[in-house]
Amino acid sequence: MSVKKEYRARILIVEDELIIAQNLKHQLEKLGFYVTDITIDDENTRTALKKELPDLVLMDITLFGGSDGVVLAKWIDRYCHIPVIFLTAHTDATTFKRAIKSMPYGYLIKPVNPNDLFNSIELTLQRHQLLQKLSTNSHLLDSVLQSIGDAVVVADADRYFIYMNRSAEKLLETRLDLVANTPVDELLLFRNPSNGLVPPEWDLGRVEDHQEIDFECKLQTVNRTNLLEVHLSRLGNLLTEETLDGYLIVMRDLTQRKKTENVFTNIAGSVTSDVGEAFLNSLTGNLTEILDVDYCLLGEFHRDTPDTFTIVSAYSRPDEAHIDLETCSLAGAPFEAVYRSGKTVCFQDGVQEQFPDDRQLKEWQIKGYAAAPLTSTDGKTTGVLIILSRQSLEEPEIIKTVLQILAQRAAGEMERRRYELQLIGERNRADEMNKLKNNFLSNISHEVRTPLNSIIGFANLLKEEISGPQHHEYLSYIEEGGYRLMQTIEDILDLSVLETYPETIEFQKTDLEAELDMALGFFSTLARDK
Repeated sequence: MSVKKEYRARILIVEDELIIAQNLKHQLEKLGFYVTDITIDDENTRTALKKELPDLVLMDITLFGGSDGVVLAKWIDRYCHIPVIFLTAHTDATTFKRAIKSMPYGYLIKPVNPNDLFNSIELTLQRHQLLQKLSTNSHLLDSVLQSIGDAVVVADADRYFIYMNRSAEKLLETRLDLVANTPVDELLLFRNPSNGLVPPEWDLGRVEDHQEIDFECKLQTVNRTNLLEVHLSRLGNLLTEETLDGYLIVMRDLTQRKKTENVFTNIAGSVTSDVGEAFLNSLTGNLTEILDVDYCLLGEFHRDTPDTFTIVSAYSRPDEAHIDLETCSLAGAPFEAVYRSGKTVCFQDGVQEQFPDDRQLKEWQIKGYAAAPLTSTDGKTTGVLIILSRQSLEEPEIIKTVLQILAQRAAGEMERRRYELQLIGERNRADEMNKLKNNFLSNISHEVRTPLNSIIGFANLLKEEISGPQHHEYLSYIEEGGYRLMQTIEDILDLSVLETYPETIEFQKTDLEAELDMALGFFSTLARDK
């Protein structure tokens, strides 16, 4: 049976006079209520409440066996959260004051008029329902305020702290119970970031009702200085607009954001200012300064020996140990995880304990460690960018982002460097082959010219000794072929010289008509001979 659906409410009667209790039960049932039980003392009442929780309790102040209804009402409110209406035949001031201390929802004098009883119960149930909603909304609001990152402070009309969420306690390095009797002006010592003076906006006396003011300032606490964005508003009473309820102060910590902006601004400068080998040489130094660490290494993996890498560039603070550009082993070192996974890693603290075999970490007393892989265009891990710190690393996500950006740029520069070295090697090989070719042609020309001169010379001698026309014709062919071969060798040598020393070409003015006459004379002689 569902009691809630059939009756207005469920009511527990706590009354040691059974006749009065039965009469109350009769009246309540006539009014549409359901009586869960009738108890006469403290013990029975607690037992009944454990069996079934009613919606309301009607309770006599003086119970059987000397039980105190006021004490029981406080217990019910604390542990059962059920409204209590007192029933009493005593109208003296002392009894009334005792009852009021337990903050009951109603106070009825016996004998109870049915109309008064009904009205009191209905008002109590409605009030309890509204208070429950208010409590739920208040709890929800507090949960929201506690979960947000902004620091929220509420001060009363006299400017004393009345609320502070966890973010505010963390920012101000204190707790609400420690500053409840402190004016907000004494703790929130806002100063202008540029001149150190109190910002003109930080004057609660000048804030008008429901006015909202925003300004930036810095706040010095015990351990640090924070740059804040402050939102200030004055809270008015909606029922009596002339009454001031208090002030709302919302503080957003800009310290980390400004630090992040500075980091990425410096990164942008280091990425764009240098290129090529100059970028690789300055990368480790710039990164050490930007992230405020002690060491920075840029290493290149070897494809033929994947268990080692060579330090291409390194930087250490002036007071730290010098880093040699040497080949290192991956085994037992943190960057082995980078090479195997191809992902950025960050150990904020305790890296020595995680990699006890890395003697360098112990020798340099390293606590914080982060590294990002250098990935080529074909997706292979070609190197690693590492930072090492003797202190714990803060803001790991920012560090990882910075390393990824610069590692990507470094990977591009190193890949371009590899291509440049490859092109230089190929050019050197081409130059060497060209030299070999020229030497070959020079030697060949010498070896060919010597017998060719003999062939041409003996052809001329034979023409003088032999008188037959047919033999003269054959010797002319030999002589002509010899000269043609000699000219071809000269042209090849000239072409070789032009390829090797192109600057020897000289442009001069030419008499085209004279050149044509000379060419015509040469070819006309050949034509006549044929």
